[in-house]
Amino acid sequence: MVVLTVGVGASVATLACSPDRHYAWNPQEMGATGSLSCRPCHYTCRRCSGLQDYECTACWSDAELYNPSEDQNFCHPRILLNAYHSQQSWYMVLLIILLGLLVLVLILAVMVLRARRPSNRTSLKINPVANLGPLGSIKSTVNGNTAYAPVARGDSEQLMTKIPFHDLTSDEEI
Repeated sequence: MVVLTVGVGASVATLACSPDRHYAWNPQEMGATGSLSCRPCHYTCRRCSGLQDYECTACWSDAELYNPSEDQNFCHPRILLNAYHSQQSWYMVLLIILLGLLVLVLILAVMVLRARRPSNRTSLKINPVANLGPLGSIKSTVNGNTAYAPVARGDSEQLMTKIPFHDLTSDEEI
């Protein structure tokens, strides 16, 4: 039994309510007028301190008290709470996988941007004279190997004379 006593002196009112499914309501605590009464709890609560579903103090045998914050106590069916907790763990696993993939994509994006950006070492201008091999044959690199394009006989002297020669003065040198 829940017993509620209100009043001072000769005007004392007492109310006894069954503890299951009811709570003692005093309208004067909320500034309302009226008499003490036993009010029903929310249908999910076995015992409660108020009418709302978050004011449970005890649950039925198939439910469990769940309090997400200090002032809130809900009665949720156990089977739903178990499903909720298992689903919550799956969401955490999926979140970790998603964050890992995001980090991988960012790393790959940085690698691609670095590969596309010319570095200082590879931005040197290629001198066509430096790419000439012996007897004026043109060098080309394929798969990291140096190959020489063959020069027809008799053309080597003409090839060497067709390349203009420019000597840098000391002012032009770096």
